Amino acid sequence: QFHYMRDKPDRTKQVSEWFSTVIYAQYIIKNNLSIGTFIERFWDKDGYYFGSPDNHIWCFTLGCKYKVAQGLTLLPELRMDTADNPTFEHVSNGRVKTEQSFIIAGLYEF
Repeated sequence: QFHYMRDKPDRTKQVSEWFSTVIYAQYIIKNNLSIGTFIERFWDKDGYYFGSPDNHIWCFTLGCKYKVAQGLTLLPELRMDTADNPTFEHVSNGRVKTEQSFIIAGLYEF
């Protein structure tokens, strides 16, 4: 996928630009279990969206889709982000260039 955006976020004459590309891959292990990954790259030319001009951000995500029971699916995900410039807010270190996160989402279908 490729995303490109050009807008005037603060209603001035300055135009802000950013783009991203995404690559997806998924492997089905069993009927109820699959693993997948995706890699994203963002470029925030003007620094409007990520706070630092000419900032390149790489994101790597590894996830799993596990159908526990009829209608119930768990989706754990590990994500690692890296930026050229300090971009991510850290509780004790201020702005940093890298960030990691782990989530588990649940999906119930009825």
